[in-house]
Amino acid sequence: MIEFCSKRRMLFVIAILTCLSIVTLFFENRWSNQRILKEAKVAAAALMNASCNPGVVTVLETCKICPREENKKELSFCRQTGYKEFVQCPDGKKIFRGCDLYLPANERKTFWIFEATWLIIAVVFYSIVRKRQKVLDNQAMDKINKQIASGL
Repeated sequence: MIEFCSKRRMLFVIAILTCLSIVTLFFENRWSNQRILKEAKVAAAALMNASCNPGVVTVLETCKICPREENKKELSFCRQTGYKEFVQCPDGKKIFRGCDLYLPANERKTFWIFEATWLIIAVVFYSIVRKRQKVLDNQAMDKINKQIASGL
């Protein structure tokens, strides 16, 4: 299949893919969750200081996603990040507060999903290339056999 592409066509496709990659990187950087995460951290810290006396809080429930009902009620801790955790203040008051989107466990899970996806894609395309190579090899052998047969 690639043997039917001219040099000019291949360079054109490579240029398009390069431009597409640059545009993707631009938008990924622009819409990255890092900016949202920084704003959410500041807002969550302000919310915690407004709700709790300063000091070390005890986390009673780890960070988890807010249910739809709580997002619809526009609770301040869910509105900031979309995640909440249940904490106990130093004065004994128990409250919910917003928490970070990215936890090490979430990042690890996302990383392995990414790796598995690319492994599957690599295996699929490897099998396609191998099958195509076998077809081309068979075509070449048939051509050689025809040339040998016609020469006799």
